Amino acid sequence: MFARIKSQHPRRLKNAIDWASRPAFNSVIKDNPVTIITQANSPVGGARAQAHIKLIFDSTLSILYQGRDFSPTKRPL
Repeated sequence: MFARIKSQHPRRLKNAIDWASRPAFNSVIKDNPVTIITQANSPVGGARAQAHIKLIFDSTLSILYQGRDFSPTKRPL
């Protein structure tokens, strides 16, 4: 499980995934299932983050669940 809080450390998340995906074609996350859930103040922010993270996990040969994109937004008070 990877968690990213806000958008403060996107490079650190990508670096962690890159390191976990080594050695190439024989990593610990190869062929493991991945699903992505984001939370943002607007649906557009979550959708952009999901698209970027999907590209990253696609390059690790992980199995991405091809369900509907799910991005809950904050409820207005």
